[in-house]
Order: sequence, then C-alpha cells, then structure tokens
Amino acid sequence: IIENHCAVFKVVVRGIDSAESFVIDTLRVHELPHAVIYSDGDHVKHSINKLSLNQQNYREELIFYLRIGPHFRFSPEHWTIQSGFIELLLLSASDEEDESHASPMRLFIAGGKSTAGKSSFCLALMMALIERFKIPPCNLSYIKPATQCEAEQPITRFCRNNHIACVPIGPVVYYKGFTRAFLSGETPSSEHFLQQVVNAVQAVGVGSRLQLVDGVGYAAVGSLCGLSNAHVALALRCPALLMGKAGVGDAVDSYNQDSAYLRLHGVPLLGAVFNRLPTNGFYSLAGCKTPVETYFRTQRPQEMPYGFIPDVAGGGEEGFEQRLLQAVLDHVDLERLIFDIWRYHLFLNVKSYGAPSPILLPVKRPSPAAPVESRGVKRSRVEIEQQAMQQGAKGS
Repeated sequence: IIENHCAVFKVVVRGIDSAESFVIDTLRVHELPHAVIYSDGDHVKHSINKLSLNQQNYREELIFYLRIGPHFRFSPEHWTIQSGFIELLLLSASDEEDESHASPMRLFIAGGKSTAGKSSFCLALMMALIERFKIPPCNLSYIKPATQCEAEQPITRFCRNNHIACVPIGPVVYYKGFTRAFLSGETPSSEHFLQQVVNAVQAVGVGSRLQLVDGVGYAAVGSLCGLSNAHVALALRCPALLMGKAGVGDAVDSYNQDSAYLRLHGVPLLGAVFNRLPTNGFYSLAGCKTPVETYFRTQRPQEMPYGFIPDVAGGGEEGFEQRLLQAVLDHVDLERLIFDIWRYHLFLNVKSYGAPSPILLPVKRPSPAAPVESRGVKRSRVEIEQQAMQQGAKGS
C-alpha cells in the first residue's frame, strides 16, 4: 500500500524471501517512514544495510519485527488502497481472535497542571479519528480514572452523543479531606483504589481498539496516596503523552520536570504535544517550534514532539470544538502518535521477544506507597467532606 508517499507493508510468508525482494528490489522501498513488518525471510535480513533510516531508531525496530511476524492479526481484505494508515493500525491492534477479550491500545494523557489541555486534546483526538480518519466510534473508549473536578466536561457530552464508551468520573475522586482521611487510614488502601481503576478501565475498554486515559492535574497529583498519574499509568501498562506549555525554556524545563517523575516510576513516555502557543510575538508558535524540536532531536531522540497547537480562543462558545479539531489536524502528527501507541501495544502483547529498548517498557514498579501501618475505621465521603469544609477546606 502506498498512500501519500507513506508505505506500510505486511509480509505474511515465513522462510521465503520473494515478498521481501519485491518490496525492496522492485518497489525500491528503502525507507521506513512509519511501520514495516517483515517475515523471517533471509532476503530482508541481508538487506537491512540498504535501508535509509530516519531519525527514529528503526534499525533496532526492524530487527525486532523480524522475530514477531506470526503474532499479528491482519486479514487480506484489510489491505486495500482505500484503507487509511490509522485504520490499519487499529485493525491490527489486537492479537486475540475473540474481540470481546482483546485489550485495546491505550494512551495515558498527562500534563503539567490542571489546565494543561488534557481533556481538550482527548476530545480533539477522538473527533479527528472519527471525522478525518473515519474510525467508527465503537472502536474508541475514554475514561478519567482519577479526578479533582466532577463537573461535566465537553468530552463527556461528545462521547455520549456519539455512543462512545465513556467513564468521565472514575473510582478515584480527590474530594475535600480525602488525603488527610487516607493518611488517617479512614479510606481504602492505594492497592484497593488501583485495582478499582484497572477494573474500570478494562470494563469500559471492552470491544474498543483505542482507549484514551485522561490524567489529573500534574504528574505527581495523588502521590501521597500512591495514586499519582504515574502509579495509574503503570498499573494500566500504557504509555504516556505529556501536554506541554507554550514557550521554549519554560516548555522544555516543565516537560523535563514532569517526565522525570513518570520515568522515575517506570512509565514509558512517548513525548509531548505543546499547547496554547500564541500566533504572534516572541513566544509564537512559529518562533518556539523549531528550538523545541531541536532540543528533542538532540537531547531526547527517543521521545517525540508530536505537535504545537496554537491558542484556540472561545472555550465553551459555539464552534470552539471544530476550531480545536482543525488546530490539532493542522499542527499535530496524529499518524505518528497512533503508530507509536501501536508500537508500544505491540511490544506489550507479543509473548516471544527479546528485550526492547527500556524506554518502551516499564523498567521498575513503584512501591504501593500506602503511608499508614494499618487502615483504621472507615468513614464515608460525606462525613469526610463535611468535616473538611467545617475546618475550612477549599477546592472542589
């Protein structure tokens, strides 16, 4: 398949190199722009040095792919010139014959603060997958497993209107007095909450191909209870994407701060989307994009700046969602993002592989971090919140 100068191949034979020969010698495909999956034929093994590889480390990936051909579920009817790249990745996401038991690809959206644009990006990404890439809504699911705000968000209405499986408020709610009650042993343990999160995520994801997991606040929110974004992402075994700030120095420094916390807990980090950049001035999108891309290319080559979204004014006004969608379509490399999610899902589900790069798989598991010796007498949320409010607690 060659679409828009993007080649994607699946070779289904094993031990025969005629298909690889056709790809390399006849079609003269000497680049790996997105995803190339070969069988164990000898021809391609001897042709690796012919390939012109781009900035990502495709040499390691190609050698890795040589060992995993039989684990992909691709039917010939899927391979048509009309099939889009993202559709093909979603179709191949599961290695389960019974779709009801298949695990969807997952992406955890983290951010540097509570208004970084995590939920808005989830909304725009879902809109793009449905409207631009023609992905059926039934192939998508969304959950916010932990939250500080229980007000209905635009993405909740979008999911409801489009019949997308959605859990807008998950098992963990940081209501007034929650953390002090946790420290006093008056709530269930962190292990209990994490298991509830895993159960909720698995339940809402049944039957979907791609699941978006919306984070809460900045990366370390909930760390006191062992329920930070890093704890949740690792429990769900999914990679993270950070929603970054505008600017250059502040954007990179903030990214490094939040990504360091995620890496500390072994969460695989794909990269970032930088949000709300002005269209004019010293800190404009045009002025900041190249320096930040240069930093990633030279200092963080395993992570990707997938895009730089201009500030979209008029949140909550009519037409805002379509303007946001257009901004994301124009300024974010969605095909690359979905491919990288798929690539991690591939590594996660293939049973017989050698060790991939540690950046792609969790390398350590955080401690449960239940900071009390024993859980005491439990109190209800109503009781905890009433006491907290009487003592002057603020927030939602």
